[in-house]
Amino acid sequence: MASVWTVISGASLSAQSTQSTTQAAPADAADGVGLKDVDSITPVLTAPNGQTFTGTGTLQGYYYSERLARWIRDYRADDTMSDLIGASEAKLPSLPVISPAGRFAYICNGIGLSGGSTVTVTLLCASKTGGPL
Repeated sequence: MASVWTVISGASLSAQSTQSTTQAAPADAADGVGLKDVDSITPVLTAPNGQTFTGTGTLQGYYYSERLARWIRDYRADDTMSDLIGASEAKLPSLPVISPAGRFAYICNGIGLSGGSTVTVTLLCASKTGGPL
């Protein structure tokens, strides 16, 4: 089952999703975050309360092309969890948005946790001219 994305209150283009540690690829054209007017995306991962990341698994990037009307794997946006051992929450490197069209989503694949079975993926969008979106 694909993850459900919720817009963050007060930040209309930023969104978050609580995902299983291995989540299905995005399916809906509204999943993830829209890239229009976005200059960068800052991913934040949060483990369940009282739990930590074990350093296994990857976050897999996906790009939605409006022209192709489908989600496409964005392999170069993937991020491994190996440097997050023992962390309960972590900010990953920000992703620059070079072509502000379509959508982007991070999907959990084999994320290891000390306990629990879900991870909250938050995508914070920013603009050089308007600050947080």
